[in-house]
Amino acid sequence: MRKGMGLIGIVAVTALSGCAAHYHMPAESEPHAMLSFDQGKGARAWPLTLNGGRPIYVIRYRRIFRIGVGAMRLKVGETRWGDINHYDPFFTCDLSFDAEAGRRYLVSMRWEEDHCWYAVTADNGTKVAECEALERCEQIGARAQGGLCQKPPAPGGVGKGEGAICIRDDAPVYRSPDGTRVFRTLKRGNAVVAVEPKGRAWEFYEESGRTRIAFPDGFDRSIGWMKVEDLARFTYDFCVFDPGLAPSPPPGYPFTTGKRMIWNVCFKKARDAKLKDLGVVGAED
Repeated sequence: MRKGMGLIGIVAVTALSGCAAHYHMPAESEPHAMLSFDQGKGARAWPLTLNGGRPIYVIRYRRIFRIGVGAMRLKVGETRWGDINHYDPFFTCDLSFDAEAGRRYLVSMRWEEDHCWYAVTADNGTKVAECEALERCEQIGARAQGGLCQKPPAPGGVGKGEGAICIRDDAPVYRSPDGTRVFRTLKRGNAVVAVEPKGRAWEFYEESGRTRIAFPDGFDRSIGWMKVEDLARFTYDFCVFDPGLAPSPPPGYPFTTGKRMIWNVCFKKARDAKLKDLGVVGAED
């Protein structure tokens, strides 16, 4: 049964992309360069089009291509084009560069706060192209999305939550309040939000000299325990969320509701004020 479903999926992908122009690689005997897409885990760049043509996939999704010498135009995203198993890319970008014969190029993706960047780097370390991606809603507008693009969180909510700034480098984040297992370390300047053990409030709860916290982690959030002395606390005002969201975020939710998990404007305001008070430069979070 599983094999049959896999074959159906392949047929569906082929059918969906059949009407689009395909990218045909130069032969190995022809002058060419090599283009690779970062193999990192989690969010990573995917090829959408190469010089206007979609990659040809047979059984596996290709991430290494031969490309012709000269002008190369790429459209990239954080996932491949949608099919029966995937949504369409949300963060897309157009990159262009001149490929040199015999060179190898790597396409990578990185996050800076709430912005997504793509870059192409040659094997000599030269960055030959870079662009900042726009969210799909920014590109074509909420109306064209049929109401799927909600308004971002805004100040004006009722209530306050608690957060903190990490005040030393290599601060351990533990899996439990009294265990020794460390699954992450934070930098001086990283921010965290307090999470009551039952998840009912954004308030600090202490146990065995540690407090339960959460922080953005790519497309999700991580929850753990930190030593009380590694944190400088602050309070933040609740945001107001789009009433059309379903399910609606709980009161005091400190993150945005977009594709990627990041701090919302209300939490950021309080975070930045605390960083200024401490004289600490904010770290990526």
